[in-house]
Amino acid sequence: MPKAKSLVKLEDRSGIIYERIHGLEMYVVMSRQGEDIKKWGQVFAEIHRDVHNHALPSLPSAREELYHLIANCASLSLALRSKVLAVFDTLADDTVLCHGDFHPKNIIMTEEGPVIIDWMNGRSFHPLADVALSSVILQVAPGLPTWVNDFHDSYVKTYLELSGFDEASLARWQIPMAAARLCENHPDEGARILNLIEEAARCF
Repeated sequence: MPKAKSLVKLEDRSGIIYERIHGLEMYVVMSRQGEDIKKWGQVFAEIHRDVHNHALPSLPSAREELYHLIANCASLSLALRSKVLAVFDTLADDTVLCHGDFHPKNIIMTEEGPVIIDWMNGRSFHPLADVALSSVILQVAPGLPTWVNDFHDSYVKTYLELSGFDEASLARWQIPMAAARLCENHPDEGARILNLIEEAARCF
């Protein structure tokens, strides 16, 4: 990740000066190398797994924040909200480093290797929560090209192989993480996310 240089204050706002990273977004690089999409999915999974190899119990847990977000989500019916929270309650905690917004536009490919940016949502939580959110973003974000489907499938398959987790466990995590994404009211994603939540919730 970029190295933090110093804290600054501009008027009444605080900020952090980071080192400048020179390179292209992974998304841009992939767009220019369409024939290697599945391989890029594997690389993306390897980077994400590397993030999750770090335990950081000193970071705030994401659970309480996510629970509150879902419990107060007006975009979910009361019945569906209750079902989502019931599933969420069955899922385990963990204390690994989670990015909270891990997608190919937040990875800069440099001459020294990949650099992950935008750590504003970094928390301590279960790694499958982080993977589930990335999976949801790759499925519902508007304007993505069709090759992202192959990238997504390769990413998920590789991550599960590297981590030893199974598809059923990831599917359970996708329910609350999709609901949390819905509650953030990202433009043009609502209908697709709601369909994803309803389909997944029917299995539990």
